[in-house]
Amino acid sequence: MERLYVDEWFRYSDNFSDRLEIVTMAMPDGQISESQLKAVRDAEALTGCMDVAAIQFTSGTTGFPKGVMLTHYGIINNGITVGKNMNIKPGDRFANCLPLFHGSSCFTATMMNFNCGATLVLIDRYNPKTVLGTIQEERCTMTAGVPTMFINELAQPDFDSYDLSTLDRAIMFGSVCPPESMRQVAERMGCNVLSIYGSTELSPCTCMTLPSDPEYVRWGSIGRPIEGTEQIIVNTETGKPCAPGETGELLCRGYNVMKGYYKDFKATRAAVDSKGFYHTGDAVYMDEEGNCHVVGRVNDMIIHGGDNIYPSEVENVLLKMPGVRAVEVIGLPSPLYGEQVCAVIVPDGNITEHDITAWCRERMATYKIPKYILFTDTFPLTASGKVIKQRLKDIALDKLELRGITVR
Repeated sequence: MERLYVDEWFRYSDNFSDRLEIVTMAMPDGQISESQLKAVRDAEALTGCMDVAAIQFTSGTTGFPKGVMLTHYGIINNGITVGKNMNIKPGDRFANCLPLFHGSSCFTATMMNFNCGATLVLIDRYNPKTVLGTIQEERCTMTAGVPTMFINELAQPDFDSYDLSTLDRAIMFGSVCPPESMRQVAERMGCNVLSIYGSTELSPCTCMTLPSDPEYVRWGSIGRPIEGTEQIIVNTETGKPCAPGETGELLCRGYNVMKGYYKDFKATRAAVDSKGFYHTGDAVYMDEEGNCHVVGRVNDMIIHGGDNIYPSEVENVLLKMPGVRAVEVIGLPSPLYGEQVCAVIVPDGNITEHDITAWCRERMATYKIPKYILFTDTFPLTASGKVIKQRLKDIALDKLELRGITVR
């Protein structure tokens, strides 16, 4: 009989299979008994630090979710390192709106606060008003989220009515973090905005910026490798290390790399090479100061008539345009050029396709200007707030077909 451990909020949900024995957990009213302590110690004696502590499933944004096997050593030390780098103290209060099934919440947010003695304020489900209200009511000093979450919070009509004066640090992660969005969060929320980079396979963090870094580093990069980890950027065609400023695929090695994908040896061998480097699939370059910059996924690069275009190049220009709240740039098929640039925009005001094209014409090369411009109210997201690019492409193709434009 399988068991599913849930809290009272889900206890009477109709969504669970009849074959599951649902068990709710409650904290003990008094102190932990000697017998309970003995059970913990007995279990501890049977466990090694390099044993698998959790099987965490990937978000599935780049394919079918895979079970990532992470160790006690990787999870604990990753949380300790991130917490130390963020200068977390016992008096800090972290407003956590991230789902607990996600590595950044289950591991990073939890471990970095517990290890530093800070308070973790849990928000049961993401809602921009709830996040803002929690920061205000609980006097939180820290919060985190993917860019979409912060954009939605800033877009609340009553945003200025919330007292966010206690907020000191905010972490943005999960995708390419637009510098313009980070600047807006810093200015309007009045806090130090940091960037953390990683993936489920990396326990989950491997690069980050520091509170002491200057703005151009915090808002324009993912910083440097955290202690105990190693990164190299390699040319995707030759496999040779890239020079500073040259874009390639980011490879990571260290204590935080997963043991492998659960019951999937083939996928493990494809992701982790014989030297122990995990291949992230992210297109990155390193500047002269050693800071890494993510420009997108290697597979998301748009090849237009032989020219390479990374979506973030176009997105960062559009996000500076008044009237653009959020934007995702994707590549759509083109029989003549291979791919055409398509911008899907969440507007924040009255803007037209002509306005956007005119804005781009003054700020980027002609071949990077979006051929197709579409407007939407929202993007298709995973439960953790990441944009599902393939579904967005399907939606864009459907919208164009309604206009009589077939590009499949």
